[in-house]
Amino acid sequence: MVGFLTLVVGAWAGIVAFVGPLWGYNASGTTSWLWNTNHWLLHLVPGAVAVVAGLLMMGQAPARRATFRAPFFLSGLLAAAAGAWLVLGPDVWPMLYSGPVYGPSSGDLSNFLNRLGANLGPGLLLAIFGGMALKSVIKDREVALPPEPDSEVPPGSVSIAKGAPPLVPGPFHGGPVPSSPSGSPASPSGSPASSSGSPGSPPSREGPAGEGPPPQG
Repeated sequence: MVGFLTLVVGAWAGIVAFVGPLWGYNASGTTSWLWNTNHWLLHLVPGAVAVVAGLLMMGQAPARRATFRAPFFLSGLLAAAAGAWLVLGPDVWPMLYSGPVYGPSSGDLSNFLNRLGANLGPGLLLAIFGGMALKSVIKDREVALPPEPDSEVPPGSVSIAKGAPPLVPGPFHGGPVPSSPSGSPASPSGSPASSSGSPGSPPSREGPAGEGPPPQG
Protein backbone atom coordinates (compact mmCIF):
# COMPACT_ATOMS: atom_id res chain seq x y z
CA MET A 1 0.00 0.00 0.00
CA VAL A 2 2.85 2.39 0.82
CA GLY A 3 4.43 1.68 -2.56
CA PHE A 4 1.22 2.51 -4.44
CA LEU A 5 0.76 5.77 -2.51
CA THR A 6 4.38 6.71 -3.17
CA LEU A 7 3.82 6.06 -6.87
CA VAL A 8 0.68 8.22 -7.01
CA VAL A 9 2.11 11.14 -5.04
CA GLY A 10 5.35 11.05 -7.04
CA ALA A 11 3.45 11.11 -10.33
CA TRP A 12 1.41 14.11 -9.15
CA ALA A 13 4.51 15.99 -8.02
CA GLY A 14 6.23 15.33 -11.36
CA ILE A 15 3.46 16.46 -13.73
CA VAL A 16 1.52 19.06 -11.75
CA ALA A 17 3.65 21.90 -13.10
CA PHE A 18 3.02 20.75 -16.70
CA VAL A 19 -0.68 19.83 -16.60
CA GLY A 20 -1.95 22.02 -13.75
CA PRO A 21 -2.73 25.03 -15.98
CA LEU A 22 -5.13 22.82 -18.01
CA TRP A 23 -7.72 22.95 -15.19
CA GLY A 24 -6.74 26.29 -13.68
CA TYR A 25 -4.13 25.20 -11.13
CA ASN A 26 -1.12 27.29 -12.15
CA ALA A 27 1.33 27.39 -9.25
CA SER A 28 4.31 28.58 -11.32
CA GLY A 29 2.35 31.14 -13.36
CA THR A 30 3.26 29.61 -16.75
CA THR A 31 1.40 27.84 -19.51
CA SER A 32 0.81 24.11 -19.67
CA TRP A 33 3.55 21.77 -20.94
CA LEU A 34 6.19 24.47 -20.66
CA TRP A 35 9.67 22.95 -20.36
CA ASN A 36 11.98 25.08 -18.24
CA THR A 37 14.56 24.58 -15.48
CA ASN A 38 12.07 25.34 -12.75
CA HIS A 39 9.68 22.63 -13.90
CA TRP A 40 12.11 19.78 -14.50
CA LEU A 41 14.43 20.47 -11.56
CA LEU A 42 11.85 21.20 -8.86
CA HIS A 43 9.06 18.90 -10.06
CA LEU A 44 9.94 16.36 -12.73
CA VAL A 45 13.18 15.00 -11.22
CA PRO A 46 11.91 14.40 -7.66
CA GLY A 47 8.62 13.08 -9.03
CA ALA A 48 10.42 10.56 -11.26
CA VAL A 49 12.60 9.43 -8.34
CA ALA A 50 9.50 8.93 -6.21
CA VAL A 51 7.81 6.91 -8.98
CA VAL A 52 10.83 4.61 -9.19
CA ALA A 53 10.79 4.23 -5.40
CA GLY A 54 7.11 3.31 -5.46
CA LEU A 55 7.68 0.69 -8.14
CA LEU A 56 10.51 -0.85 -6.11
CA MET A 57 8.28 -0.99 -3.03
CA MET A 58 5.47 -2.64 -4.94
CA GLY A 59 7.84 -5.22 -6.41
CA GLN A 60 8.99 -6.43 -2.98
CA ALA A 61 6.60 -8.88 -1.31
CA PRO A 62 6.76 -9.08 2.51
CA ALA A 63 8.08 -12.66 2.44
CA ARG A 64 10.90 -11.74 0.07
CA ARG A 65 11.59 -8.47 1.86
CA ALA A 66 12.46 -10.40 5.05
CA THR A 67 15.46 -12.03 3.33
CA PHE A 68 16.35 -9.54 0.56
CA ARG A 69 15.91 -6.07 2.02
CA ALA A 70 18.26 -3.97 -0.13
CA PRO A 71 15.71 -2.84 -2.81
CA PHE A 72 13.07 -1.92 -0.24
CA PHE A 73 15.62 -0.06 1.87
CA LEU A 74 16.85 1.80 -1.22
CA SER A 75 13.28 2.70 -2.22
CA GLY A 76 12.66 4.16 1.24
CA LEU A 77 15.76 6.32 0.94
CA LEU A 78 14.78 7.48 -2.56
CA ALA A 79 11.26 8.41 -1.46
CA ALA A 80 12.55 10.33 1.56
CA ALA A 81 15.16 12.15 -0.56
CA ALA A 82 12.59 13.09 -3.21
CA GLY A 83 10.26 14.43 -0.52
CA ALA A 84 13.04 16.44 1.08
CA TRP A 85 13.97 18.02 -2.26
CA LEU A 86 10.37 18.92 -3.01
CA VAL A 87 10.12 20.72 0.33
CA LEU A 88 13.53 22.40 0.29
CA GLY A 89 13.92 22.98 -3.45
CA PRO A 90 11.89 26.20 -3.65
CA ASP A 91 13.96 27.69 -0.83
CA VAL A 92 17.25 26.66 -2.46
CA TRP A 93 16.16 27.89 -5.90
CA PRO A 94 16.99 31.61 -5.35
CA MET A 95 20.59 30.63 -4.50
CA LEU A 96 20.97 28.79 -7.81
CA TYR A 97 18.87 30.75 -10.29
CA SER A 98 17.22 34.11 -10.46
CA GLY A 99 13.51 34.51 -10.77
CA PRO A 100 10.57 33.49 -8.60
CA VAL A 101 9.55 29.87 -8.13
CA TYR A 102 5.81 30.51 -8.00
CA GLY A 103 3.76 32.82 -10.14
CA PRO A 104 1.93 35.89 -8.94
CA SER A 105 -0.97 35.14 -6.63
CA SER A 106 -3.92 37.12 -5.33
CA GLY A 107 -2.86 36.84 -1.68
CA ASP A 108 -0.98 34.95 0.99
CA LEU A 109 -3.58 32.19 1.12
CA SER A 110 -3.37 31.60 -2.62
CA ASN A 111 0.43 31.51 -2.45
CA PHE A 112 0.31 29.00 0.41
CA LEU A 113 -2.13 26.76 -1.47
CA ASN A 114 0.08 26.85 -4.56
CA ARG A 115 3.08 25.76 -2.57
CA LEU A 116 1.08 23.20 -0.60
CA GLY A 117 -0.24 21.48 -3.70
CA ALA A 118 2.88 21.65 -5.85
CA ASN A 119 5.79 21.09 -3.44
CA LEU A 120 5.12 21.16 0.29
CA GLY A 121 2.27 18.63 0.44
CA PRO A 122 3.76 15.99 -1.90
CA GLY A 123 7.17 16.43 -0.30
CA LEU A 124 5.91 15.81 3.24
CA LEU A 125 3.89 12.79 2.14
CA LEU A 126 6.85 11.24 0.32
CA ALA A 127 9.09 11.77 3.34
CA ILE A 128 6.52 10.01 5.54
CA PHE A 129 6.16 7.11 3.10
CA GLY A 130 9.93 6.74 2.88
CA GLY A 131 10.18 6.64 6.66
CA MET A 132 7.48 3.98 6.83
CA ALA A 133 9.36 1.86 4.30
CA LEU A 134 12.61 2.15 6.26
CA LYS A 135 10.82 1.29 9.49
CA SER A 136 9.29 -1.85 7.97
CA VAL A 137 12.71 -2.98 6.77
CA ILE A 138 14.17 -2.56 10.27
CA LYS A 139 11.21 -4.40 11.79
CA ASP A 140 11.56 -7.31 9.34
CA ARG A 141 15.26 -7.50 10.17
CA GLU A 142 14.52 -7.78 13.88
CA VAL A 143 12.02 -10.57 13.23
CA ALA A 144 14.48 -12.45 11.01
CA LEU A 145 17.30 -12.38 13.59
CA PRO A 146 17.86 -15.74 15.36
CA PRO A 147 17.11 -15.86 19.09
CA GLU A 148 20.01 -15.25 21.41
CA PRO A 149 21.50 -18.38 23.03
CA ASP A 150 20.94 -19.02 26.71
CA SER A 151 23.48 -17.53 29.02
CA GLU A 152 26.27 -19.96 29.83
CA VAL A 153 27.15 -20.94 33.37
CA PRO A 154 30.33 -19.11 34.44
CA PRO A 155 33.35 -21.32 35.13
CA GLY A 156 33.57 -22.47 38.73
CA SER A 157 29.86 -22.12 39.44
CA VAL A 158 27.67 -25.06 40.40
CA SER A 159 24.64 -25.80 38.28
CA ILE A 160 21.73 -27.66 39.80
CA ALA A 161 19.82 -29.94 37.46
CA LYS A 162 16.08 -29.87 37.50
CA GLY A 163 14.69 -32.28 40.10
CA ALA A 164 18.05 -32.69 41.92
CA PRO A 165 18.09 -32.47 45.75
CA PRO A 166 19.18 -29.15 47.24
CA LEU A 167 22.80 -28.61 48.15
CA VAL A 168 23.87 -28.14 51.77
CA PRO A 169 27.35 -27.40 53.15
CA GLY A 170 29.35 -30.59 53.55
CA PRO A 171 31.71 -31.56 56.37
CA PHE A 172 34.75 -31.89 54.10
CA HIS A 173 36.52 -28.98 52.44
CA GLY A 174 33.50 -26.75 52.93
CA GLY A 175 31.94 -27.88 49.65
CA PRO A 176 28.25 -28.47 49.10
CA VAL A 177 26.91 -32.00 49.01
CA PRO A 178 23.44 -33.10 48.02
CA SER A 179 21.05 -33.73 50.86
CA SER A 180 19.17 -36.97 51.35
CA PRO A 181 15.46 -37.15 50.69
CA SER A 182 14.78 -36.79 54.43
CA GLY A 183 16.55 -33.43 54.44
CA SER A 184 19.75 -34.45 56.31
CA PRO A 185 23.09 -34.26 54.53
CA ALA A 186 24.16 -37.48 52.90
CA SER A 187 27.37 -39.07 54.03
CA PRO A 188 30.10 -38.48 51.47
CA SER A 189 31.40 -41.49 49.63
CA GLY A 190 34.57 -42.99 50.93
CA SER A 191 34.20 -41.61 54.51
CA PRO A 192 35.01 -44.07 57.31
CA ALA A 193 32.00 -45.66 58.95
CA SER A 194 31.42 -44.72 62.54
CA SER A 195 31.62 -47.49 65.12
CA SER A 196 31.13 -47.75 68.82
CA GLY A 197 34.65 -48.96 69.43
CA SER A 198 37.97 -47.36 69.03
CA PRO A 199 39.79 -47.63 65.73
CA GLY A 200 41.57 -50.92 65.30
CA SER A 201 39.68 -52.79 68.06
CA PRO A 202 37.38 -55.67 67.13
CA PRO A 203 33.69 -55.00 67.33
CA SER A 204 32.23 -55.73 70.72
CA ARG A 205 29.69 -58.46 71.00
CA GLU A 206 27.07 -57.66 73.50
CA GLY A 207 24.19 -59.82 74.42
CA PRO A 208 20.66 -58.80 75.04
CA ALA A 209 20.02 -55.77 77.13
CA GLY A 210 20.99 -56.16 80.76
CA GLU A 211 23.40 -59.08 80.17
CA GLY A 212 27.15 -59.02 79.93
CA PRO A 213 29.25 -60.30 77.12
CA PRO A 214 28.91 -63.96 76.23
CA PRO A 215 31.35 -66.35 77.83
CA GLN A 216 34.53 -67.08 75.99
CA GLY A 217 34.93 -70.38 74.11
